[in-house]
Amino acid sequence: MGWMHSPPYFCTFTETATDIANAALRCRPYPTLPPHHLASLQKYCVPCEPQFHPDVLHPATLNCHQDPLAYADIYIDDFISLSQPIMAKQMLCTILHSIDAIFRSTPLPNNKPTWKQIISASKLALGDGAWSTSKVVLGWQLDTTQGTMSLPKHREERLHQLLSYFGPKHRTSRWKWYGLLGELRHMSVALHGARYLFSILQSVLVQQPAV
Repeated sequence: MGWMHSPPYFCTFTETATDIANAALRCRPYPTLPPHHLASLQKYCVPCEPQFHPDVLHPATLNCHQDPLAYADIYIDDFISLSQPIMAKQMLCTILHSIDAIFRSTPLPNNKPTWKQIISASKLALGDGAWSTSKVVLGWQLDTTQGTMSLPKHREERLHQLLSYFGPKHRTSRWKWYGLLGELRHMSVALHGARYLFSILQSVLVQQPAV
């Protein structure tokens, strides 16, 4: 990723924001938060009804004595949230405020704010903050209604391109081989029988170390 010592420090901040959000969601009663300026946009905070499977709104196995599901997780700088519809608005508002609590504005001595938009409004505009039972998360198409995980169409096409390109070759550059290994590792969950093949692919780098 081009980072050296940055990830541990950066991830400490984002993981702390996630911990703050989960701690707030566990509180009873739920804390009353002021509306967030990004969550106030209707298309970001309210799930569209057609995106939800009807059984999700009223699950047959729902225990009326259990609290509705609301949980946040983090992968580097991608916040991943899971929630039942009743908690959707509360969940999104809590996450946005938790991020602001960590990455907040620090005024300079001349009172000029150094605040910068940390939360990507452009990604929210593309639907990253919209709730759905089918969503692309970290390059995987997750369907919580069907309980399945699959490669999106463009990732399937990319896999076919890689196999078609490298299949007939006998030689390639080291950096292209690194790229192949990286992409195959990400997609290996969807490749049956691929779990134990990486030692063979990795051995090429050991047999021919870089000079």
